[in-house]
Amino acid sequence: MDVVDVYRALAYYHENPEEMAEIQARREQRHEDATDDPNVAISTADLHRADEEGSFSYCSTKTQSGS
Repeated sequence: MDVVDVYRALAYYHENPEEMAEIQARREQRHEDATDDPNVAISTADLHRADEEGSFSYCSTKTQSGS
């Protein structure tokens, strides 16, 4: 990764605090929901374990486009 790319990412982060707050809130809600449901992976370790057990399943989440 180029230094310029890191700078752009950081600049975007700091120039869009509302969007970053919305993303963080969604992440926290998904994590909270997943903690309550043992069938939802919340870490890569969960994914590896489920894959080894043969109990891996995919789920999708809706995302909103900000454009």
